[in-house]
Amino acid sequence: MKLPETWAKAISLSEGDISKGKWKYVELRVQYLTNEERRRINESNIVIDRMVKDLKRKNEVLNKNVEPEKNQKENIESPRNETLNLTRKSTASVFKEAIYNAFVTALVIASLLVGLIILGVILS
Repeated sequence: MKLPETWAKAISLSEGDISKGKWKYVELRVQYLTNEERRRINESNIVIDRMVKDLKRKNEVLNKNVEPEKNQKENIESPRNETLNLTRKSTASVFKEAIYNAFVTALVIASLLVGLIILGVILS
C-alpha cells in the first residue's frame, strides 16, 4: 500500500518518470522508517537513562545506610543487605532489558529494510 503523499513526492522528485518514481518512493520510505526507528530508540534510551540514574541514586543511598556488622555470620544477611542486593539485581535487570530492546530494535530495522528491498523489486 503506497502512501499518497510519499508517492506524490517521489513522482515529483523523479520529474514524472514512474519507473524512477518507484525507486524514489522506496528510498523515501526507507528514509522515513529509519528516522522513525531512530526517534523511537532515542526516546527509549532517554527512559532507560532516567531509570539507570534513579537506580544509581537509590543504590548510593542504600550504600550509605548499610553499616557492616562485624560480629555477623557470613551466611546470615541483614534486611538492609538484602534490600541492597535486590536493588543491584534490579539494576542488572534494567541493563539486560535495555540490551534485549536494542537487539529487537535492530532486528525490526533489518526486517523493514529487507521488506522495502523486496517491495522495490516487486515494483520494478
